[in-house]
Amino acid sequence: MEPKDRLIVGVDTSDPQEVEKLCRELDNSVGILKIGLELIYSQGLDILKMVRDLGYQIFLDAKFHDIPEQGSRSCAAVAKLGVRMVTLHTLGGYNMLHKSVEKVKETSTGLDVQPPLLLGVTILTSLDESDLEEMGFRLKVQDTVIRLADLAVRAGLDGIVCSAQEASVIKAKYRDSLIVVTPGIRPAGWGPGDQKRVVTPAEAMKMGIDYIVVGRPITEARDRLAAGRAILEEMRGLS
Repeated sequence: MEPKDRLIVGVDTSDPQEVEKLCRELDNSVGILKIGLELIYSQGLDILKMVRDLGYQIFLDAKFHDIPEQGSRSCAAVAKLGVRMVTLHTLGGYNMLHKSVEKVKETSTGLDVQPPLLLGVTILTSLDESDLEEMGFRLKVQDTVIRLADLAVRAGLDGIVCSAQEASVIKAKYRDSLIVVTPGIRPAGWGPGDQKRVVTPAEAMKMGIDYIVVGRPITEARDRLAAGRAILEEMRGLS
């Protein structure tokens, strides 16, 4: 895969004009945009068509977490939207994950469309050891992520979302059989923001991560195209 197809730009706004402006300024130098629920809830599903029409694939960061029947139906509904990837929480449990895999396959086959990649969110990159302890988790972050990755594999998911600190261990265990998507990527010189477990694009490539998610370092840059290209160059030299 080319670096442009491995770089996902996080869109964190509810303004459709700002989304269109971002798409045009990036000039298709990247392949995928991450769309969250803020934008969907405020603008509806038409925003997905606009992004696709401008030449981008969509990573729908839905983070579904529900009882198996509702979670799987939600994923199946997304399969009709033409998105490339969709997220669901691995903490929803095996039954929700596995039923979602089956429902998406069934729906996609019936529509004769390519199914979206189902990505299991493990532990959010905004959380650290103290947060897990506060919520009653007994395992450390890395051990928890590994256990949730194992659950995702057993359930048949295509990949997981985890921080780079855990990604290297996951890639060593599963290699190319499990896609790893990593948010919390910050170029040198950028602070962590609200992320607690971050690395640079270069470090992420060395770890063998499949896709990286970069938000503010690109979307808040004075020259977004230049910012994106700088990250791609860093990835290109080490991919």
